[in-house]
Amino acid sequence: MIKVKGQLSLEYMIAIVLFIMFSLYLGLELIRIAPVYLRELRNENVRSEVYQVSELLINDPGEPADWENFPSAIRRIGLNSKRENRTNLLSSDKIRMFNQICEVQGRYDDVAKWIGTDYQFYIIMINKTDDAVLINCYPQDVTAKEINATISRLVAFDSGDFGELIVQMW
Repeated sequence: MIKVKGQLSLEYMIAIVLFIMFSLYLGLELIRIAPVYLRELRNENVRSEVYQVSELLINDPGEPADWENFPSAIRRIGLNSKRENRTNLLSSDKIRMFNQICEVQGRYDDVAKWIGTDYQFYIIMINKTDDAVLINCYPQDVTAKEINATISRLVAFDSGDFGELIVQMW
């Protein structure tokens, strides 16, 4: 086959057209999938954060460890009773002070800073022995968001009772 300069073969033109069609298809699929992927990535971040906050509340005594006696010196809130040095054993005094700070004094923003989150959250603790609500902490102005994660954990109290900690974030 004799080729003249500037002319393209039919096979070459077909290959170019197929390449362009495949590239367009791939680009359109990426545009369609990207929002779903980003939403799942944000969901995973919220799920990770809600677990970290629950872990902090349950297994950390806070900073200082006796913050319930000095609420003005709080740097980090934790509800663990280090007197017993046991996992998931919470101090009744810390629970009462946490609820007083969040619900009675309305210091939700301070609590958010002390647990180290930028997400809005709702924390509720229920004593399963007598169904009493021990903590009920939530923001005054709730901003509805599509992304939402909830974790529920069983805990024991230094009083001998047991309960459930529920943390929800959005």
